Amino acid sequence: MLDWLKRTKLPDVWAIKQIDDDLLHVCGRGQLESRERSAKALQALQENRFEGAIRMRDSALVLNTRLFVALAPVDDLILIDNSQAEWHGQRYRISWVPQRCWIYDGRLTATLTQLNGAPQRVSVEDVSAIRDKAAAGEGDESGSLFAALDALETLPPRNNDPERRQ
Repeated sequence: MLDWLKRTKLPDVWAIKQIDDDLLHVCGRGQLESRERSAKALQALQENRFEGAIRMRDSALVLNTRLFVALAPVDDLILIDNSQAEWHGQRYRISWVPQRCWIYDGRLTATLTQLNGAPQRVSVEDVSAIRDKAAAGEGDESGSLFAALDALETLPPRNNDPERRQ
């Protein structure tokens, strides 16, 4: 009788962390959380202007949608299998983003791993820039850990004698 008073459920979406040329870094599926009505939320989502939160399905974490580059309605992103999907008329490879990377703010890279005996792409933090800086600093003595420790050894001793303090 009072069904018209009930709020309709907001749409389920796929949370996409990063889009490469032919690769989607997908965090997982979740449900939008907003005070807007379902139709308005879906329209904002399709126009890529939805602001609010998403409740991740597997963990029940509630995350701000600004953490993701795109949110794809479940009906729009079609999983072909666990490693491929079709979205906006284009076929993409899928790399699954582990929970620890959902709030990561940098670039992701995909690695191929074995999961339950089958090869699967998993996204990890791209640390190549850090690795390159570390490799470039290996030949420079001032950048080495041992040079910093040697510098500490040459400091004058601290005066801990209470009689000398005045």
